[in-house]
Amino acid sequence: MGKKSKKGQSRGGNSQKKTGQKAGSGGNKKKSTAAAAAKAAKAAVAKNTPPPSPEKAPVVPEAVKEEAQNGAVAEPVPAVEPAEDSKPTADDSGLSEGVEASLVLFTESQQTLIKNLCSPPSNQAHLFDHWRKPSGVVSPSSEATNNVKRKFVAQLESMDASYPDGGLVGYISNAKTLLANSKSG
Repeated sequence: MGKKSKKGQSRGGNSQKKTGQKAGSGGNKKKSTAAAAAKAAKAAVAKNTPPPSPEKAPVVPEAVKEEAQNGAVAEPVPAVEPAEDSKPTADDSGLSEGVEASLVLFTESQQTLIKNLCSPPSNQAHLFDHWRKPSGVVSPSSEATNNVKRKFVAQLESMDASYPDGGLVGYISNAKTLLANSKSG
């Protein structure tokens, strides 16, 4: 018989475990139980998740639904390449199609601020280039996207009100003047 370990189990030889199983056979049962549990979990998910179809909106995770219902807004997303449907239009407004279509989400004063920031001399349309057109489908994800836009414009509006000499447009103009003076020496 083998030596006793600290826990009182025999080591080596043909000894049996307390459960009556031969040494080395216990691992297979655990593996098969885990595989069966994983298979059962996949089957449960498959039963509760409808297959995607082009006519239906995508399945939205419960956490996103709860955030949208509670009015929670995700942190601003880093800038991304502009979407095809948000490229600047041919007119001189400086507004992309995505921004133009999103204006309905904002108050009149917020709309004016957006337009002033996008048009010359401010030329800050890049702040909004990643905005896509609203989908027109009411869903938690589209509402969350709209809430991110509203929060961003509310931040701009707050900064605009805090700069006493012309708001953000005045701040940008003053910054350009100071940079030009600094460059010329």
